[in-house]
Amino acid sequence: MSELKRCPFCGGEAELREERLAGRTRFYVSCENDDCRVVVETRNNVSATRARAEEAWNRRVTDG
Repeated sequence: MSELKRCPFCGGEAELREERLAGRTRFYVSCENDDCRVVVETRNNVSATRARAEEAWNRRVTDG
């Protein structure tokens, strides 16, 4: 698992989560700041992996 960057909006800590419900797996990364609560998620498909959720969260517009 790669290190998650801090929230791009408030600088808060981020946490990767996994949920399984009705045969589907959901991975998402969320900001832990209660005043912010930004979430990036993937769903049960080819790209629904921990790595893809981390990659989506860590992507920044300045990455090129």
